[in-house]
Amino acid sequence: MKTNLPYNQYFFVKVFFFLTKYNFVKIIIKLIFDLLSFFLYPFFKIFKIKILNSDLSAIGHQCFDLESFKIDNPNPKFRPIVLYSFLPNKYLFDHYQNTNNTFLIVKNLYIAYFLKYLSRYRYLSYNTKKYTSYKKSNAYKLFQDFQSYQKLDFNLYYSRINKSFERFKFNLQCNYVVLHCRDISYRPDDQERFRDANINSFIDAAKYLKSLDYKIVRLGNYGMNKIELENHEDLICDFTTENFDNDVKEYLDLLLISNSKMFIGSCSGFYNVATLFNIPVIQTNVAPLAHTYPNSKLGIGIPKLYFCNRTKKILNYNEIFSRDLAYLRRDKDFKKEGVKLIDNTSTSIKEAVGEMLNILKDGKIVETNNQQQFRKIMSNYDKYSFDSASTVSEFFLKENIKLI
Repeated sequence: MKTNLPYNQYFFVKVFFFLTKYNFVKIIIKLIFDLLSFFLYPFFKIFKIKILNSDLSAIGHQCFDLESFKIDNPNPKFRPIVLYSFLPNKYLFDHYQNTNNTFLIVKNLYIAYFLKYLSRYRYLSYNTKKYTSYKKSNAYKLFQDFQSYQKLDFNLYYSRINKSFERFKFNLQCNYVVLHCRDISYRPDDQERFRDANINSFIDAAKYLKSLDYKIVRLGNYGMNKIELENHEDLICDFTTENFDNDVKEYLDLLLISNSKMFIGSCSGFYNVATLFNIPVIQTNVAPLAHTYPNSKLGIGIPKLYFCNRTKKILNYNEIFSRDLAYLRRDKDFKKEGVKLIDNTSTSIKEAVGEMLNILKDGKIVETNNQQQFRKIMSNYDKYSFDSASTVSEFFLKENIKLI
């Protein structure tokens, strides 16, 4: 969980998690919280409050879980508690997600950690994990009726942001595409390195877009992996090299995404911000396979390939689903199953960009025979992303036609 904490709070959190490594401490803590939850239950019942149990420290969950909850519960019979301290984009929450004061906000970090632990008790919490964390996801179906947010106007933090705009010779009025590539600099201990990708595999796509007079804006956390290209700033406006304050960065991310023509990302929840503003999405390097379709009205997904270490062959889609490999979510699970994931090629990413530009020209997705065949396979197994209105890259399917 990435949270910028004062030293005293950071020290408290580190000590707490260090102590919980010992089983006897875990048992004592559990007994204490069991007792506390028992006494707190009448209080929660009387005041009609419940804790949302999603990990809202991840931007994907903040976007999809909170919005899915609102769509699913237009008139909730209780006040949902949001642990505000953990939210990765508070500007999004304050100005878009909580405009009707739907949520009860907890800002104190110590109370937030206390409630986060209590969220495991069903009688004190509401299960928002069901929207995106289970094999059968509700979010994709719910989002078919989602009314997108209005784009941001550039009216805050002007001097700080404009300084970066001038450095990159960038302005909001130009045609530009947002690029995001998840790497090890984000949550290095999250046991989901399989979701990472190589920023350099996007260079060919960026060159192609530049030839069509698009600018490319790279977003993400400060200090992400560097682009291995001489004078790359002539090709990509890399905002991950700018160390913004949290509030400025949160606003800037929304400003740039909401005014962009397209979002090109990897297997990261960051693309969900684009979905909220109805920005077309290309989601590359998707894994697990069940997540192939982006949750977007105009979207293209490109899954990673599954290489079997035992047979030394790439698994086809029926094999992946029949062996229940399409839902694996941890590095250790792929290792246990003897599966290595292979990243998308730079050519696949570039060709997907061309496909998206054609979709934007037509204003709709018309699936080819290959895409329909892939969708049929997904319909036989997948209950996660199948309800999405997006599609999978035609070039990728042709390139790997034997897998269908």
